[in-house]
Amino acid sequence: MGAGSTTSVVESSGGASTTLWSNNIFYNLGTGGYGGKPAEHTWRNNVMYGNHPASEPADPGR
Repeated sequence: MGAGSTTSVVESSGGASTTLWSNNIFYNLGTGGYGGKPAEHTWRNNVMYGNHPASEPADPGR
């Protein structure tokens, strides 16, 4: 996300499945956070670079 962007890095509107985010690089220079319900996402071995909003998910392999 570019500097000055307010767009969410990740957003979901709900559903019956979960999403696995694994081995990604998230480069957030904006102020957007990570939306959606935490139970709908699993985070493994990702790199979160730049701004770290309060909604940034816990990733045990980081």
